[in-house]
Amino acid sequence: MTTIWDSVSNEVLGMAVQIIILLLGLLFSWLVVQIGNAQKALKEKSKNELLNMTIDRASHLAFTIVTNIEETTAKYLREAVKDGKVSREELVELSYNALGELKNTLGEDALSTLALYMSDVEGYLLSLIETKVADVKFMRQLGVEPPNV
Repeated sequence: MTTIWDSVSNEVLGMAVQIIILLLGLLFSWLVVQIGNAQKALKEKSKNELLNMTIDRASHLAFTIVTNIEETTAKYLREAVKDGKVSREELVELSYNALGELKNTLGEDALSTLALYMSDVEGYLLSLIETKVADVKFMRQLGVEPPNV
């Protein structure tokens, strides 16, 4: 024989189960959203780290290339330009030689990574080269030879 308490307790138990299922559904939905947000943040962080590593690599390579060109060609060309033996255009051409070497050394993957975030990769690399030229000249003015990297 079923008493009223049994009926009520079965109804309450059924409602409690439904509420628990509803709460579990809400919790699961919230977790899915949080996991999605974490994945997006991780992906963005990975992109930023890749960009930063690519920029650091380009900077290091530009310094190495500029130092090499300074040691082998540029300082002698500057003297020749000063003496009027060579036109200044040959010095400017060195920047484009350095750019070609930098682009070849970086490779397509690195250039593609830079292109995702920059509208003028070549302009950026030329500016980087000019900055490294200034750095090498400044080091020499201080009497410090650039390291052989």
